[in-house]
Amino acid sequence: ALGRPEIAFEFYNGDKKVFQTKKSDLLERIGETFHRSYIPNLMEVTGSGRTLKLTGYVGDPKLIRKSRGEQYLYLNGRYISDRKMSSAVYKGYGDLVSRGEFPFFVINLLVDPQLVDVNVHPAKMEAKFKNEWDVYEAIKTTVHDTVHIGSDAMIDSFQPMYKQQTADIEESRAHHNSKIIQFMPSRTIPPAAELNNMTSFAETDIVEKDNGFSPAVETYKSAFPELQSEPGQPEGLVWQVHNKYIISQVKSGLSIIDQHVAHERILYEKALNLLEKGGGQSQQLLFPQKIELSPEDYSVLLEILAFMNKIGFEITEFGERTILVQAVPADIKAGTEGKVLAEIIDNFRETSGKEVPAHKALAASFACKAAVKAGEKLTQEEMISLIERLFLTEYPYYCPHGRPVIVNLTIDELDKRFERK
Repeated sequence: ALGRPEIAFEFYNGDKKVFQTKKSDLLERIGETFHRSYIPNLMEVTGSGRTLKLTGYVGDPKLIRKSRGEQYLYLNGRYISDRKMSSAVYKGYGDLVSRGEFPFFVINLLVDPQLVDVNVHPAKMEAKFKNEWDVYEAIKTTVHDTVHIGSDAMIDSFQPMYKQQTADIEESRAHHNSKIIQFMPSRTIPPAAELNNMTSFAETDIVEKDNGFSPAVETYKSAFPELQSEPGQPEGLVWQVHNKYIISQVKSGLSIIDQHVAHERILYEKALNLLEKGGGQSQQLLFPQKIELSPEDYSVLLEILAFMNKIGFEITEFGERTILVQAVPADIKAGTEGKVLAEIIDNFRETSGKEVPAHKALAASFACKAAVKAGEKLTQEEMISLIERLFLTEYPYYCPHGRPVIVNLTIDELDKRFERK
């Protein structure tokens, strides 16, 4: 549809019409295919090389994502998959995008058919250009000139989305405060004092290998003697470093915990349990949110909708490519539900089909996007609560993606670093 905007399209999934467009130009077609909010954030690209012309649109940093999926390259109106030519687009952006970030683009290359071979792949998804360097340079130069042209104010606006994360979240919270009921608890990590009074704590948050539940413990110290403090050290004393790591003195030395991946492990096991048994706790929205999705995102959501509702979302279809979000899991913060939902869809699309069962891919996606982030300040009670919950999981030492959660430094190691031994 993006390669031939002059043609009207209808797409059905079974008997359900998922996507429909009318005859239009490329800009209008992008708005129809994704969302009309994309249009103000697009820049038209037109350029040429010795053997080609290129046209299309590239997105500003508001359309940058952490996963692939919105990069479209066409050759004479036919979609192609060409890593080298796609890398030319990324090179054109230069330092406006960081590693692991992917800008939006729809670019059509107009090349004499005599100068390209499209029969190098059975599905004709790849192409071999006779003058490959000319094509590469034309793409890189045209994109570079497009995204870098303009005033300093325009350039200043080209900052990756993650650098404005804090401001975006605060703005989102302010926008939704009048629309969304106050969530309880207000943080994803309940204070330890609350945990002592939660008789259902073990039944709702903890997963055990044998029966799906683990017995609650009074504190992480009594459950794991190796984490007990030295005599004379205040009970439960922990420190947060750079709002990213939690440090605690233990008998053998120091334990350092990554707060994001620790919470990710907790939420992952919780989500797996809920996907098996259901019953996820939800937070009702005072005003349900109506969200319009791109055809690709809508198709992914339909695939995982039953799973999403099991872990605490309440999502219903609400017309063509539109959903109604009435409730979200208790672990999601107020004002971030729309962003978390979009990130879950993105992450699931990236991880599913890679020899990972669908329910595990979804659980990992939810855990990653709903977990406490690096850079978020936690109180003493919240840090202790996080550690308690972590050591009640089945595999507390690694996150779902295999990254370490805890690093231990022994006294012997510290002594060696300070040349005491």
